[in-house]
Amino acid sequence: MNVTDDQLDEQVKFFAGPMTRRQILILMHDHKTHHLGQLIVYLRLKWNKTSKLCWLVNNCTKVLISI
Repeated sequence: MNVTDDQLDEQVKFFAGPMTRRQILILMHDHKTHHLGQLIVYLRLKWNKTSKLCWLVNNCTKVLISI
């Protein structure tokens, strides 16, 4: 699906108040990044760095961040 700049700049109702669709996408991306950071910190504290689970999460995180 292609979205035009005009569509992204259209102001819509949002629970936090009126925002453009572009602002909402940025807000949601920031929110996802915040929770990903929380998950990384939790897992690093919970498991040691040689753990297979830690290896898996670190590698998956690299893939998620590069997307």
